[in-house]
Amino acid sequence: MTKLARQRRLILSQTQCINLSPQKIPDNKQGFNGLYNLVPNGAASWFEFAVRLLSRAEAMGFDLKCKAKDVIPIKSSHLSQSAKRPQRVVLDNQKIQQALGIRFAPWDSYIDDFLEQLRRQNDKI
Repeated sequence: MTKLARQRRLILSQTQCINLSPQKIPDNKQGFNGLYNLVPNGAASWFEFAVRLLSRAEAMGFDLKCKAKDVIPIKSSHLSQSAKRPQRVVLDNQKIQQALGIRFAPWDSYIDDFLEQLRRQNDKI
């Protein structure tokens, strides 16, 4: 992830720290079936994701060894990877949003909740 976090050209749907369970499924939408991409709205590069996550952690008072300003963007072509990766991997969530009649929040709106969960978990250790 450290190498990938520095990429700015690979665009993907961010799902690593996302909890969509708070999204309420309307009662009248039961019984639908099919394949759905359950991801938040929007997309970001690994670089954008890392900078946003670290920026929010800093703002929330986390003691970090790596700061948002320390993340350096690189091109994915500069990484040695065993397989060729597509430039853009974004899951389309329109089908699930239409089926449920709701709109998901942008991916970065879930970061603060994730960081609060992380803080609570670390307080237990």
